[in-house]
Order: sequence, then C-alpha cells, then structure tokens
Amino acid sequence: MSSSLNPMFKTTRPVLRNSQQLDQPPTQKRKKRIDAKHDIRIPISHELKGRLRLLGNKQNKSLTYIGTTILTKGLRHCNFQQFRYEDSEIIVHAKVQKEIYNQIFKLAIEWDCSVRKAAHRIFFNQLMFESEVSLSEGI
Repeated sequence: MSSSLNPMFKTTRPVLRNSQQLDQPPTQKRKKRIDAKHDIRIPISHELKGRLRLLGNKQNKSLTYIGTTILTKGLRHCNFQQFRYEDSEIIVHAKVQKEIYNQIFKLAIEWDCSVRKAAHRIFFNQLMFESEVSLSEGI
C-alpha cells in the first residue's frame, strides 16, 4: 500500500460533484438577529473627526461609540435646525438599535430626505447643543 501525501501520486481519483449540485441555491435562508444594529454613516469634517477621536481617547471609548451616543442624545430634542449636508469620505459610524433607527427613518420621511441626511442633521444639532451648554457653563 503506497499512500502518498502528494496528490499527483495518489492512485484513486477524487469524485467530482455534479454541476447541478453546485448551481443550486441553499434551501434555507439565514435568520436575521433580533438585536441586530443598523449602521449609519455620518459624513463629518477632518477637524471634527480629530476632536471626536480626542474625546473618545479621554473617555476610553471608540469613535463609533461616541458617534452613536451623540446621535441617540440628539433624538431627545424636538427642534432640529437644518445644516448644510456635504457628502464626504470622512465619516463617523453610528450603530443604533432598531427602535432608534425607526425614529430616524420617520424624521427622514417628514423632512423628505435620506436616513443618512436625517442622521447628519440630528448629529450636528446635538453637537451645537453640547457646545452651547459647555460655553454657558464656562462663563
């Protein structure tokens, strides 16, 4: 019995699959997690990303966590000013639960814009609110 590790020297040929078996899609679909989060990408400036990274470093939190926190805090307000939206390659991620995503989606329908633009508007309103609060506390 001569068994070799090299496939060239093996005496038996591998069994080839039928091409029909390879073309068939899987019969069961993958189940989606109940607690799945929605990833929203919010375009920001290079300077703002640096400031958010410094804030995250101080609190020992990730940039995604900071972005998510700012966005969820921003949903507590009722009046949202409109900000100029510029699509950028520099982004911050916000991973939100389904309930929060649905709130943002409803606001996007109300404002007749995309979810990304609505998230941008909420995000920047919260940043403006936090900067006003920090300025008034500093006086």
